[in-house]
Amino acid sequence: MRAIIIKSLIVLVAVAIAWLFAARPLSLIVDRFYTAPLSSLPVSPLAYSLDTLWIGDLSLSLSPDVRPIDMRMHCDSANRVILSSGGRLFTLGTCTRRMPARTGEFQFVPASGDEVSLVVSRSLISWPTPFELNFMTGAAPSWKRDLYYRLRWKKPSGRELTMLWRFEQGFYHDDGWTAGTITRAGSTGLLQFELPP
Repeated sequence: MRAIIIKSLIVLVAVAIAWLFAARPLSLIVDRFYTAPLSSLPVSPLAYSLDTLWIGDLSLSLSPDVRPIDMRMHCDSANRVILSSGGRLFTLGTCTRRMPARTGEFQFVPASGDEVSLVVSRSLISWPTPFELNFMTGAAPSWKRDLYYRLRWKKPSGRELTMLWRFEQGFYHDDGWTAGTITRAGSTGLLQFELPP
């Protein structure tokens, strides 16, 4: 009887240790196939500033951390907001307000007839973070998961722009899940950018 209890404890400890190291990679694999939808966010007001797309109060950097993406957004002389990448162009909408020219900042609205959506989803699997420390505040999340923002911009012609961002979201016992805008070099930020020819 004593041998069975000891073996069971060893197995439990081994499973717990394996979960500590395998949960995040497993979560990323599962996320490739499915993420749990949370909500759809409003897609206005829209603005661009310092390589960042602003959708309401949400800032989404256009500078990818994972792999380089050649992308540029600007407001042309006809007040059209153009996104360009590798010689391909996509008209997002009409510039409604320009900031000083040296900053390249502007506000805009989608082109007439465009369907724009921003869907938020999360990982199905969360992972424990028992060894994480925060020397600034003293509080560190006990669990983490990934939060995804998928922007779809569809033209009446059927041509569609898709962008996907990933951020980490931490769970604190007193406050619950954070807003989900934590970045980690090499694994978060702009992950995917699809612009058909």
